[in-house]
Amino acid sequence: MFRSALTGQELDGALMNSGRTKVAAFATAHLEDDRQLVIWDSRVAHSLIRRIDALLVASGHEAIPPNLADIGRVAGRGGTRNATAYALRWPHGYQSWPSVSRATHRHGISAMNLTARAPSGDIKWTARMVEMVLFMDGY
Repeated sequence: MFRSALTGQELDGALMNSGRTKVAAFATAHLEDDRQLVIWDSRVAHSLIRRIDALLVASGHEAIPPNLADIGRVAGRGGTRNATAYALRWPHGYQSWPSVSRATHRHGISAMNLTARAPSGDIKWTARMVEMVLFMDGY
């Protein structure tokens, strides 16, 4: 599990689920931001996919672009996210190392390159900081 988290890909049959994404996130917390993994559970997935889905539809997409194809839905156990229908057909991302990796890197959370204004100056948001906001929003 730790070797898979550190490489961002499934190695030796390492399992993946919503709980294991937490282990993977903690196992990679000491790495540079572009190598850390985020917690990819139903809340984070729903919050991010809901936004990407709306942006893609607004820009005329009728299908998910290939660079986002591994970002997938994660079923939840409650809250309003279960009743939400997306305009595009997002794949299932539960138990998927590629979904966790893609959601974090390249075209996912890390690629947002967000900067926040703070009293002490500009702060570059890490993928984990964005993930925490998405988690709270995703219920």
